[in-house]
Amino acid sequence: MIKAFVKDSLIYTIPTIVNRGLHFILLPFYTRVLNPNDFGNLDLIIIFTSLINLTIALEISQGFARFLPDEKSSEGKKIISFSALAFTVCCYLIYLLVALIFLKDLTIIFFSDPNFDDFMLLGIVYSFINGLLYFFQNHLRFDLQSKNYAITNLSVSFLLAFSAIVFSGIFDFKLSGIIMAMIISNVFGCAISIYYLRKSYKLKISSKKLIKMLKFSFPLVFSSLSVYIGTYIDRIMINQLLSNYELGIYSL
Repeated sequence: MIKAFVKDSLIYTIPTIVNRGLHFILLPFYTRVLNPNDFGNLDLIIIFTSLINLTIALEISQGFARFLPDEKSSEGKKIISFSALAFTVCCYLIYLLVALIFLKDLTIIFFSDPNFDDFMLLGIVYSFINGLLYFFQNHLRFDLQSKNYAITNLSVSFLLAFSAIVFSGIFDFKLSGIIMAMIISNVFGCAISIYYLRKSYKLKISSKKLIKMLKFSFPLVFSSLSVYIGTYIDRIMINQLLSNYELGIYSL
C-alpha cells in the first residue's frame, strides 16, 4: 500500500513539473509573440475558464470521487461513472449554447470591448473543452490509472507547446494562436482520456446515484468559489482599477 502510494504520488508529480517547466522554457517565446495587453486578455480567459469549471457542473467531480469507491460491483462503478459524465456533458452543452447566445454581453463584461468577441468565442470553446478534460482527468485519478493520467497530461502539455509555436510563431496568429493551441491540446487530451476510460462506462444513468452525488457536491461549489475569489481577486481588481496592460504585466 505504502509503495503504491509513493509510486503514484511521484507519477502524479511528473506532469506538473514538466508542464510548469515547459511554460518557463517558452517564456521568451511568449514575450516575443505577445504584448502586455495580450497577456492580460489571456489571463482574463483563464480566469473565466476557472470560474466555469467550478460552477457549471456543480462540482459533481467531488461527489463522483466521494461515492465511486463505495460501489462494490464493476457494473455499479460503470453506472455511477456514466451518470456523472452524462450530467457534466449536458451542463457544458447548455452552457455552450447560452454563452454563444450572449457572446456580445460576455465580451463586454470580461473585455469591456465588443470588438474582442473573436477572443471571447475562442475562450468559450476552450472553457467548454477544458471542463470536459477536467472531468476525464479526475476520473483517471479516481480510477487509479496514474500512468494513463500522466500520459494524458504530458501529451496535452507537449502538444500545447508545439501548437503554440506553430500557430503564434510560424503563422503569426498571436493571442488567437495560443488559445487555438490550448483548444487543440485539450481536445486531444479528451480523446486519449476517453480511450483509456472506454471500459469504465455503461450507457445507463442512475438518477438515484446522480442525486446522491449532487447533494454532496453542490454545497462545495460555494467553498470552491471562495477559493477562486482568493486566488483571482488580485487580477480582477488590477483589471478593474488599472487596465488590461497592467494586468498583463502582473500576469507575466
